[in-house]
Amino acid sequence: MVPSSVLGLGSAGEREVQKALCHVLYVKYEMKDQDLFDKAYGYIAQYY
Repeated sequence: MVPSSVLGLGSAGEREVQKALCHVLYVKYEMKDQDLFDKAYGYIAQYY
């Protein structure tokens, strides 16, 4: 998992990003894969 301070949003903001990502991956793509979530969150943390 990506360290919580990577996005610079604070813990509440980063939790919102994680919840939104989880929602998109599950609702839109019906995927519950922790490895996929970690990779997607890592990408978001790196580029945004």
